[in-house]
Amino acid sequence: MSPENTDEGDRTSDTPHEGADATPEEIPEDPTIPSLIDAMELPGEGEVLERREAEISALYEYLRENGTASEEELRSTVDPDEVGYDSAEGFWEDCVRGSGSLEELPGVSAPTEEERRWRYVGE
Repeated sequence: MSPENTDEGDRTSDTPHEGADATPEEIPEDPTIPSLIDAMELPGEGEVLERREAEISALYEYLRENGTASEEELRSTVDPDEVGYDSAEGFWEDCVRGSGSLEELPGVSAPTEEERRWRYVGE
């Protein structure tokens, strides 16, 4: 049977990694991510800073699991009260765009002018 006649032939490039049949549980967690996030210069201190770091980690995991996301999709996952902001947009401006935190993580490709989607391209 040719690939055109199977579901395999309909895959798009929006898969999170090669081996697109792998489930998120099969994608091994990178043990360096927490230390990389800890080293970022995110605003805040104490418990608020810990929650902001956890949110950056959650955004990273979202990209790993989904492969690609728009800024709006990523922002919609943020609970502004949890990270000490009035809005998800404020958190995004200070902790993602302002600090470049998400794009510093391995395998993350920031949007370009032509392609306005964040991508997880693998390590």
